[in-house]
Amino acid sequence: MESLKPIMSRGGGDAVIRSIREDYGVSNDNSAKEMLPLKRTLESAVALLAEQLNSADVHFVHEMIQNADDNQYPPEVSPRLSFHLSSSKLRIDCNEAGFSEQNVRALCNVNKSTKTTTGTIGEKGVGFKSVFKIADSIAVSSGRFSFMFDRNAELGMIAPQLAEFPVRELVSGHTQFLMQIKTEDKRKLLKKELEQISPSLLMFLRRLKRLDVYLDNGFHSVLTCRSGATSGSILLETKTMVNGVHKSTFTSTYIVVRRRVESIPSSSKRLGTNTAITLAFLTMYNGYPHEATQDTYAYLPIRDFGFKFIIQADFMLSASREDILSNDWNLSLLNGVVAAFCEALEKLNKIPTLRYTWIRYLPTKLPKSFLFPLENLLIQTLRDTPSLWSWAGTLVQPGALSYVPAQFLDRHKHPLIGDALHLKSYLSPRYAWITDRSILEVLGVRELSIDACIIQLAKLIDPCSEHWAGRQEEWHEDVASVLNRLADKFWVSDIPNLKLIPLQDGNWTSYNLSRGRVLLDDESGIVVPADLGIQLVDVKACLNPARLMLFKRLGVLHSTAQEVVGRILEKHNSEVDGGRSYTPQDSLVHLVYLYKVRKSYPSSQYGRLWLLSKKNRWVRAEDLYLDISDSNSLSKLFEKDPQCLNFVHPIYVNAIIGDERTKWLDWLETSVGLSTALRLAEKERLSRAFQSITKNHDSVIWLGVLKSTLLKRSDTKLSSPKFSKVCQELSSLPVICSDGSLHTLKGTFLPSSALIEASTKLGLTALMDLPFVNTDEPNDKVWADQLNKLGVVTLAGTPFYTGVLQCIKEQASPKQEQICSMYTALSDRTDRGDIRSKFKTQSLIYLPSSQESKWVSPSVCVWQAPPGLQTKAILHQEWPQFEGLFRRTLKIDNASAKDIINEILSISERSSKSEIEHLKGFLLYLSWLNRKGLYNAEIQQLRGKKVFPVIMPGPTPQHVLKDYYTYFYIADHPHLYANFSGRVSLLDFSVDEVHKLMPVLQALGVKGKLLSANVTEVSRPDGITQLQKLLTSTYADKASALMRCADHWKPAETEKKSQEIYEQLRQLKVYSAARIVLTRTLNGGKTPVIVETDGQFVMQTADASGLRLYFPEDPLLLDYVLNGSDLSNSFAQFLAIPMQSDFIGTILRSDNKLLEKRLEHKGVPK
Repeated sequence: MESLKPIMSRGGGDAVIRSIREDYGVSNDNSAKEMLPLKRTLESAVALLAEQLNSADVHFVHEMIQNADDNQYPPEVSPRLSFHLSSSKLRIDCNEAGFSEQNVRALCNVNKSTKTTTGTIGEKGVGFKSVFKIADSIAVSSGRFSFMFDRNAELGMIAPQLAEFPVRELVSGHTQFLMQIKTEDKRKLLKKELEQISPSLLMFLRRLKRLDVYLDNGFHSVLTCRSGATSGSILLETKTMVNGVHKSTFTSTYIVVRRRVESIPSSSKRLGTNTAITLAFLTMYNGYPHEATQDTYAYLPIRDFGFKFIIQADFMLSASREDILSNDWNLSLLNGVVAAFCEALEKLNKIPTLRYTWIRYLPTKLPKSFLFPLENLLIQTLRDTPSLWSWAGTLVQPGALSYVPAQFLDRHKHPLIGDALHLKSYLSPRYAWITDRSILEVLGVRELSIDACIIQLAKLIDPCSEHWAGRQEEWHEDVASVLNRLADKFWVSDIPNLKLIPLQDGNWTSYNLSRGRVLLDDESGIVVPADLGIQLVDVKACLNPARLMLFKRLGVLHSTAQEVVGRILEKHNSEVDGGRSYTPQDSLVHLVYLYKVRKSYPSSQYGRLWLLSKKNRWVRAEDLYLDISDSNSLSKLFEKDPQCLNFVHPIYVNAIIGDERTKWLDWLETSVGLSTALRLAEKERLSRAFQSITKNHDSVIWLGVLKSTLLKRSDTKLSSPKFSKVCQELSSLPVICSDGSLHTLKGTFLPSSALIEASTKLGLTALMDLPFVNTDEPNDKVWADQLNKLGVVTLAGTPFYTGVLQCIKEQASPKQEQICSMYTALSDRTDRGDIRSKFKTQSLIYLPSSQESKWVSPSVCVWQAPPGLQTKAILHQEWPQFEGLFRRTLKIDNASAKDIINEILSISERSSKSEIEHLKGFLLYLSWLNRKGLYNAEIQQLRGKKVFPVIMPGPTPQHVLKDYYTYFYIADHPHLYANFSGRVSLLDFSVDEVHKLMPVLQALGVKGKLLSANVTEVSRPDGITQLQKLLTSTYADKASALMRCADHWKPAETEKKSQEIYEQLRQLKVYSAARIVLTRTLNGGKTPVIVETDGQFVMQTADASGLRLYFPEDPLLLDYVLNGSDLSNSFAQFLAIPMQSDFIGTILRSDNKLLEKRLEHKGVPK
């Protein structure tokens, strides 16, 4: 604090204190009462100011440091300030010169200060009042002054009281403050603040460079600020001790830049228009930027605004010192901060550890505050400032630089396109792009894109230019490596247009320019045929792995790959006759080339090559034969037909000699198709050559040739569909069998040991009974398998057994025991499908009982049928022991409805009377089959046909066949049969048989011919009649019960006649007669046929006299009638409820006392 007129004595100091109290109207004799309201208002205002001055209770610590820096110090003294915290007190000591009267008065005021010039920290003289947030009383000792402030006294925070400073706390030559801390919580906050106080507080103070803190636990920290070893650097040091023992020392280094700002708009708060701005950049122990945010200072810390470097400026602050005011003075300081940062770059760019890392100090995403615009101002200024290092070592504006990714660097980590011009546009690799990419991009640096790199490369690539010609192999390799790395992720469409491919003729080409007609030379040194028009890549370039990989990525292929082979094949396939675009020597070179690349490119597709034959004609290789001189050569087999085969020219056979010759000949046969074995097929038919050998040699020889062909030629597979016609032709060829006979190959037997043994076990005379084909090595399983495909029986299985049956079938007198052996063997076989096929196609069912002992197929057989079936063979009669074979394996069923109908129709057409009994059996069997009506439609075929056996009446009854439309009847009841048999034509079936025949009769609609449907019956009493009173009374009493039944089941029909019916029942009379006569009349013929017989009873109705019943007087007959169903049926008909005849019978036979229970149990209502 500035001392203008020092007080020279203690008395003078006391006088100043009393004067201040008087100025506030505070004296020992009490002020006038009229001053009290004003005092209380002032006292409240000061108290409110003290509480609201700062948000933090311990902010006064900064205020005390601020005051200490503004103090005046003797020249010989190093300014020091110390804080001493005990259990309840805080003492602050400063070695300044001492208070002046003006200092004391400013301390006791609320809007007055001795600090008005630029460069002092205080402004209003009110900061000291913040001490009352933690203490109510503060004792002060400075120079000639000793006083105290007591908050609880009248105007105690601004009106001091004279008081002696405690002697034990006095330190000579120091200004001291002693305050009693209010509470323990505030003491703890104060202790924490003092423990964490930063030495950066000293950095921007003008005088104070040391700060001591003493705590009650023996803790002592010394904070100092001094210049660093490097120009412009400051060292801040914090040394801690406990009970006098050194514990630690922590040093921070700041790079400090100070810039003068002039022509600032004047302010009443500042004298002058110039000030200084200081920026401090904290570095880590290794010299790199410390990226933690820092406080912003106005000599003392204001607060953290989000900047990674310290800004110190003479900002005008709010009363709380926590915010910067928005005014012209402070706005000018913002521009000064930007200018100071640009000036700092000159220093930062010279420090090795900060040269490429200072960008980390740049602010990003600042919170909203007065300083928020600084972020954008600073970035925009730096974008236009040469502030970043290029690869060439020059400072360049960030927007003109590109970062070069690693994928565009050569083996030396240098840009691939590294001429001087481009190096100036590349960001220096010393920048940490991965870490600092975001801020570098904000400044305007962009990553070099693939498209941009390719464009630069395209401009540089010019095979005719000096730059290109002078490039070393190493550079070409690096270019290839870069482009290969690009291809690992994606491919740029412009790359195939770059002339990157050197040719053997010295030219350069691109993949697109060559249209893919460029190949890499063969890796193994095999000569590529010269007549294929292939462009080959320079051999030296291919030796470089990276360039070779690039060529391959571009689509360039090795000449050993299928491209060269394809061109050879294309050249041969494009010609119809061969030899037009190449000479015999060229074709030989083609063939040798294909042979040499056989391991890397194996193929068997060379049969379409044009080669020269012995006859000097161009022939497809697949049509040529390789003639090797030995006893079995093809040329000897075709001595009788030499023009049949084409042999290849010797120039090909002798092209390779020595140890390789055998491999060469094998390859010509297996891959080129030159054959040493006869070709079996031509255009899917038997080849002309093979036809020739079958004509000129016996079957033993041509079967041997066939065997050799099948074993040697892998392209000849009899199982293949394309050989089906060949197999048919071979199967039909005649062969010599063991017994000297000729048979077609198909159906013969292989004379293997297994088949001969099987033949013997079956009772066959080995080679005599079966046609065994004459061939070499019959026990060769591979050869047997091939012959099997041609229809030769080779195994003791189904083909063998059916084959034996076929041989037996061809015999004049088949032996049944041999047939039984075959059927027995086949019964146990599981391949039933094959067996069915053989029996169907070869008719292998033998019928020994037939007139001619014939063989038939399963389609004309049934297992069982009624006797007399002529249209199908009944196997159960022939082979009852082989039901499993015929029914389960061959699926032969019993006679079907269709079979029976056909048989009936056959008999009908023959009209054979001798077969009538069989016909009756067929009709009954058909009726049984149709018991569910499944064959009604098929049975309709019998309508109009003479299929009904009828007995004609006469002295000598005649059995004839009639059709549906002729005159005859069907007796369906025994009494009707007895009455009309011998009098009319009747169907020749018993009554029981008629009932069994009913499904057929119903299907044909002949129920109208039933006697029951055509005969009428009339009964009458005969002789003397007599009334039976007991029966009359019994039945008359049942009238009500019977009428209830009629009403219950047929109410609609009986309603109108209900009373009439009831009256007839009530007046019922029962009579007995000597005899009841029943007259039956059949009216179907020219004259009626009438038959009289004994009847059971007579029921007569009369409107007036009631119902009349006549029963026979014979007791046995009467009992039969009363307990029979006919009587109950007649009553049910009378009541119009015929369906209830059974229950009506129950009513008639029941005791009248039980009628109600019977009706109730049946559910008949009253």
